[in-house]
Amino acid sequence: MNLIETFKEYLRNTPSQRGTLFSPASREKYSGAISTISKEMIELGAIPKHLMEMSLSEFNEAYSLIQANTAFVEKNNTGNAMYSSALKHYLEFIKLSALNIPIGDKEEENITLDSPASEREAIIRARITQTSFRRELLQKYKKCMITDIENPALLVASHIKPWSKSNDFERSDLYNGLLLSANMDKLFDRGYISFMDSGQLLISPQIVIADQKRLNLTSSIRVSFDEPSARNSYLSYHRENLFKDS
Repeated sequence: MNLIETFKEYLRNTPSQRGTLFSPASREKYSGAISTISKEMIELGAIPKHLMEMSLSEFNEAYSLIQANTAFVEKNNTGNAMYSSALKHYLEFIKLSALNIPIGDKEEENITLDSPASEREAIIRARITQTSFRRELLQKYKKCMITDIENPALLVASHIKPWSKSNDFERSDLYNGLLLSANMDKLFDRGYISFMDSGQLLISPQIVIADQKRLNLTSSIRVSFDEPSARNSYLSYHRENLFKDS
């Protein structure tokens, strides 16, 4: 998948200003607009190369130059601001490669703002997947599956089988996901808690009783899993490979 196709995928998962997702026609229009702007601005000498060949810092500079260009302003006014909107969305798209947030497994990626396009494309695709995964888990469960905390800012979309060990399907499969509060996510991520296929909470003996009480953890906690059979293989992986059962 090249960068323009990745941009279309980003638009497919991104609400427009009206709060609706972009239609296939709109995604084609916006990606085409980036190519059109690039071609025309290069011909006018306003920018040195195609926008999709630029690093984030180069694009930020080009973004300002384009917006100040008279020919662009006229074209944008004629097009009902579609071109400026396309530029704005593309800027947000490439910023994904520079966000200081983890991809899966909460591990920082060693990718700089000016990494080669192939590396930026890979990390952007990963962030698109992770963002979509979190949004869908929030829509589906709405609160922590253990503590019932509802504030989205305090919730983490956690993979049962870690991102680094999952294939592309497993990374986006909601049945490989749990919506957990930050402290429960950390415990689960590091193998201090897990679940039976029935949803019963498993607590590692490495958490002393006093800390279990402070965390309000008891073996009587039982999570109601929808479609448990679809989740069992992931839970089994977590118990066998991550859970600290001794």
